[in-house]
Amino acid sequence: MLRIAMVIALSILATAAGAECQICDRVARLDEVSAKCFLARYDRVQRQSGDPLMVNLAECTPGRTGRGPVAPLPRPKTDVQPISEVLIVERQKLSCIRQRLITLGTAAKWPVDIDLSRCG
Repeated sequence: MLRIAMVIALSILATAAGAECQICDRVARLDEVSAKCFLARYDRVQRQSGDPLMVNLAECTPGRTGRGPVAPLPRPKTDVQPISEVLIVERQKLSCIRQRLITLGTAAKWPVDIDLSRCG
């Protein structure tokens, strides 16, 4: 909830200032499940008001993040980036992610990293 409130507050400030989004993700790391989730939610997220937008991919992978009232075990420390569970992206970058996933299609070697700085 705090992250959502922060997105709203900072998006108002960023829009007013015309500045680059400071809280937005720079890279989207997606596996096959989260990529399908993103594509399935694309139209609904696109209709949201505001900028930046939050895409909750964790809802499509219930066993990955939460276990109800039981806290998950800590993840071992590795150099591997985790799969993105929540993306905060500027509206214009949504279509870039979508296009990249469609282009990759079934030939993708999962997980994929989408560099959002390359999206116009």
